[in-house]
Amino acid sequence: MTIDLLNMKKLLLLFVAVLGMTACATWKNVPQRLDKLVDETAQTSSGYTDNDWETSKQRYQALISEYAEHEDDYTDEQKSLVMKDIGRYHALLAVHSMSDAISFLRTMVHIFPSYLKGILEVIRENKDALVDVLKEFLKELLSSWDVLKDILNDGLDFSQFFSDEFGALEE
Repeated sequence: MTIDLLNMKKLLLLFVAVLGMTACATWKNVPQRLDKLVDETAQTSSGYTDNDWETSKQRYQALISEYAEHEDDYTDEQKSLVMKDIGRYHALLAVHSMSDAISFLRTMVHIFPSYLKGILEVIRENKDALVDVLKEFLKELLSSWDVLKDILNDGLDFSQFFSDEFGALEE
């Protein structure tokens, strides 16, 4: 009976040691787990529901938090992989958001005439005040246009993405 109890204690001690080593080592594979999550999201997100996106975002945030806790312990290669995956995930979120915006616009088509009628009604009732506000808005817009144009032309070369559809931003 004492042999069984001694073996049980050894097994329990071994189990605790393995569990402790596993828990300490999980942060080390965050870059790989994040890469896997982003790959899975890229492959399957076209069919995601809102709940699927929420689950994915929660998993992503958990991995990012775990990464941030140990960021200084990763190699430059691991950090580079994580930054690449963060960029990829943000791009996937952006595509999803644009798809949602398109869906919203499609529903707006049916109610847009009423929406415009409401705007026009307010414009007619407040014409003088709106003219003053629009003049001020246009004045500010024109004064900042050169700065905005330079930023857009220098910093965002959209032509590489949409050359056939939109072309480069021109003066």
